[in-house]
Amino acid sequence: MQAIKKVPNRAWIPAQCFWTIPADRNSCDLLLNNMYSEGFCRVDSDFIRANCEGADSDPHNAIVLNTAMVEESNTPTAPDIQDILRKLDAVITAKHYSKRTREAYSYWISRFIREHKDKNLKTFSDVEINSFVSRLATKEKVAASSQNQALAALLFLYKNILGLTIQSPENIIRAKKSKKLPAVLSREETAKLFSLLPENDYGLFIRLLYGTGMRLMEGLRLRVQDIDFDKNEITVHCGKGAKDRKTMLPVSLKFPLQKHLENVRRIHEADCKDGFGSVPLPSALAKKYPNAGKTWAWQWVFPQARRWQNKETGEQGRHHIDPSVIQRTLHEAVLQSGIPKPIGCHTFRHSFATHLLESGYDIRTIQELLGHSDIKTTMGYTHVLNRDGRGQNEPFAILQKSSKYDIITLMKVYLDNCCYNRPYDDQNYLPISLETQAKLLIQLFITEKRLELASSFILDYENSCNPYMDRKIAIKNFLDEHVSDYVGSDKSEEVITKAKKVMTTGVKMKDSCHIVCAEMMKCDYLLTTDKGMLKYKSNAVKLLNPIEFIDLLNGGNENDD
Repeated sequence: MQAIKKVPNRAWIPAQCFWTIPADRNSCDLLLNNMYSEGFCRVDSDFIRANCEGADSDPHNAIVLNTAMVEESNTPTAPDIQDILRKLDAVITAKHYSKRTREAYSYWISRFIREHKDKNLKTFSDVEINSFVSRLATKEKVAASSQNQALAALLFLYKNILGLTIQSPENIIRAKKSKKLPAVLSREETAKLFSLLPENDYGLFIRLLYGTGMRLMEGLRLRVQDIDFDKNEITVHCGKGAKDRKTMLPVSLKFPLQKHLENVRRIHEADCKDGFGSVPLPSALAKKYPNAGKTWAWQWVFPQARRWQNKETGEQGRHHIDPSVIQRTLHEAVLQSGIPKPIGCHTFRHSFATHLLESGYDIRTIQELLGHSDIKTTMGYTHVLNRDGRGQNEPFAILQKSSKYDIITLMKVYLDNCCYNRPYDDQNYLPISLETQAKLLIQLFITEKRLELASSFILDYENSCNPYMDRKIAIKNFLDEHVSDYVGSDKSEEVITKAKKVMTTGVKMKDSCHIVCAEMMKCDYLLTTDKGMLKYKSNAVKLLNPIEFIDLLNGGNENDD
């Protein structure tokens, strides 16, 4: 049963009580690999002949993956697949690779061995690997990612299993990597899907995927201790690339999640009374802390409804929900919605990022929430932006298209260095968080050309001294793209001369330069979070906190306290 569930695009036929798998070589190979220890697999050859025109091989000629097959080979050096796969499991476990990596490597390695069953692998060079990998692209038309995965598996085989050094083959015929834009749901489509989800653990989990941007397995592997309700954040451990990160906990899901955990805790306490209640722990924690598996902090946030038995320890416990259950629940909701888009669990991650960008969130902030190591990956979401979209969780009211709103286009604003860096400060403090949200909303108006942005050489200088490279690059890129008026270093003497007069009022040198530059460009507002700077009263430009500026645009008075 487990072997069948690992085959993609499988289907269960309830009326006849049997599984079907795609009639192609990759699916059959994958099934055989998962069932190699049994030594046999029954295939409906008539069905394949009738429904798979041009099948690459007769199913009756399928090679059985067992030790007997190897022993009967005429070549004494023919490898034992089972032995190699056992070594593969040991090495991958030692290197802390994921289970899915092990399954993928096992598939490609066993397939490579079967195709060269009459040859000694230790005599191979990069020529054989080149031929195998290139054929995947030319004849089987596999995706570029599958081809790269196969190559990585074979190089892993030679280096870590066989203990041989083999060069990565050159002149490989590469599969063409298609550039596909991610499927993204609109806010209306998201709401429609959510209305069709069941009001149970599965529905709550799918909503959490959208609200946090987590991958499917990252969400399923959440432990109770990973959720911080006080800080409204979730810690994702061992995400893609074995990286940890923090993401937001949606306020709208806070109460439902707390109620869900109350039910989970009651089930856990009942299991403990029955002598169960232990969950698997990562790495060697179970040996170091034998009783930790039964503690509440280590329990799954989304456990299975039924207990399972650990084959290694013989103990019964609860694993997290199987991913197929979530996928099936979502699939049923998608069918009911009639939305003509390829929607999966990962679609909510794409929608999460895109909707945050539409709301004016900084691209760097979104990169950290998603856990991308390269900002270029995050930038892919900018290609699917709907610039007229509005954030559903914005802390400030969206301005209406009225006469008051129309005058935004006439305003020129200047933001100082502390204002640009506010989103990177500690958001646990309410004033900082509000100033950050205000700055992000202002940034949205700038990108939509509803506000004109001014800058200066003194701002460039301060940013160049930023010790955080990621922040420096993000701020510079934003300025390069959106600045429409600029005071250059050629006017530095004039700026410094005027700044000295401002300094007599108690304003610092750099802050004085910012004020002078804003005055020289005839800016309407200079926005800053520096309280000392806000005390200065200029006759040429108004100094405001970002929150005060948003309040002003919403109809407030700039002189209000």
